[in-house]
Amino acid sequence: MQGCDVRLNWLWAEDRPAKFILGSTLVLGTLARLVPIATNRFHQDEALYSTWALHIATGRDMLLNGFPVDKPPLFLYTLALFFKLFGPSEVTARLPGVLASTASVALVYYLARRLYGHPTALAAAVLMALSPFNILFAPTALTDPLLVALVLAALCLAVEGRWTGAGVMAGLAAATKQQGLFFLPLVVGVGLARTAAEANLSACSGRIANPTDEPPDYKSGGSKKRWRAYAFNDVPHFGLGFLAAVAPAILWDLARSQRPGFLQQSAISYGGPAWVAPSRWPERGQRWADLLWYVTASRPLNFLLMIGVPLLLLYGAWLVVGALARPKAQVCGEMRPATPIADSSFSRQEGEAVIDLTFAGFGLLFLALHLVLNFQVWDRYLLGLVPIVLLLLARVLWRTCDGLVALASVLLPPIRGKAGMGVVLAVFLAVTLYRPAQDAANSRFPIGGDQGAYQGIEAVADYFRGNVGAGATLYQRWLGWHLAFYMFNYPYDFQWYDSPRQLADHAARVTGPRYLVAPSWKSVTEEKAALAERGLSLHTVYRAYRHDGSVSFTVYRVEGTGGE
Repeated sequence: MQGCDVRLNWLWAEDRPAKFILGSTLVLGTLARLVPIATNRFHQDEALYSTWALHIATGRDMLLNGFPVDKPPLFLYTLALFFKLFGPSEVTARLPGVLASTASVALVYYLARRLYGHPTALAAAVLMALSPFNILFAPTALTDPLLVALVLAALCLAVEGRWTGAGVMAGLAAATKQQGLFFLPLVVGVGLARTAAEANLSACSGRIANPTDEPPDYKSGGSKKRWRAYAFNDVPHFGLGFLAAVAPAILWDLARSQRPGFLQQSAISYGGPAWVAPSRWPERGQRWADLLWYVTASRPLNFLLMIGVPLLLLYGAWLVVGALARPKAQVCGEMRPATPIADSSFSRQEGEAVIDLTFAGFGLLFLALHLVLNFQVWDRYLLGLVPIVLLLLARVLWRTCDGLVALASVLLPPIRGKAGMGVVLAVFLAVTLYRPAQDAANSRFPIGGDQGAYQGIEAVADYFRGNVGAGATLYQRWLGWHLAFYMFNYPYDFQWYDSPRQLADHAARVTGPRYLVAPSWKSVTEEKAALAERGLSLHTVYRAYRHDGSVSFTVYRVEGTGGE
């Protein structure tokens, strides 16, 4: 029991008010993610992934040999496991996302606590829990929430120096979505920066980081030995862990009869990487910036983000340059009396500055690549960047509070110490983010899953279940994956057509009931004209409606002009 307590100690703060704030943050974050879990119908990709998972869960196609899959398998089999355990539904499909997003709050807290200390960690956890971006992506059956949780787990293990585990988590992220490969430099960079900073503090304080190791010796090339250890020990262990995690995904891909593999199919589905014309950069940059607004959806916090982060990075760069320009003896404090590690504040600040610059450098490179390469401007692509942005914002907020306390010790007299200021900061963030989080929980922002386009699709499925017998032909052109999920196992002949003429030719040959389902944002004028040439027509038999009363889907019966 004592060992369990030790393992859980990282989750809890040291003082009761902070424990209350952290516990409340986790509870509120979870509730905010659960509120919209059944509000919206599936986004197109949610329906696609869930359909694949249904084929796995039911045993119809365990390896998805019948589908051109463009994603690695981990998320798909995770969905299949949840369907097997709880039954197929929208809510079941979204549970992995909710769990992963909630876990990400705790992981961000732990990561920030290890890198920056408890007050910053508390602020980062509140930001992560109440971020509208996170709230709206959590209750989706998309790959991204699980990807982000695994990347954060890899970062947490890397800063602990557990490189094999970090490699495994990074590999699982890549086995969830191939974009997980983008985060490998971040995991390695942050892990090495943190390890080097801890070794520097240990050396400067005369404290041994590992009791079995000799104290690093700057004068005898201890720094070079550390980097040699990174190159020949830590990074190879990371690579081995990564390969062990991605190997099953590669073997799965090779075992499938469907060709090409998921990486090549992804290039086919989305187009291979290509440069975007510079003339389009301003427009794309504005669209990415518009999406980033919803990371907090708060004017005060976004203002602090835009102003504070550049100042934080400039100050950090000044610290790092100053440290590099000083003799090592001075950096280690050998020119002054030895101090304990807790008092080595300047060296600690330099280490934190390196971490800040690493996060910011990765974020800027990430955005730059998504600006100049032909990535679709989709909100989900930014979800992996959200924890980085919020960590930097938490740094700005805490450094601001810390500076105010240093300049005016009489500020907020009832609050004593940095832990108390951390509680005040967390409460301030909760108040600032209350309205954005509430709007997100009620799906009032245009990010995340479907925002109402597919409302009524479940009513279409209910209509067929109650009014159309087995053996009917159901034509579809725009709703293939939605019908495949919502009408899974329905005894109909589903027919996709790529042109109105193909529809008319097939309908003219088929006997028996024939139906077509069309969304409100698509016209069937060409279909009607093509069918009329074959003596057929479309007759409306059912309409589905959105919550606002507008028509979302229309079900047509294909009949002869004489009322066949």
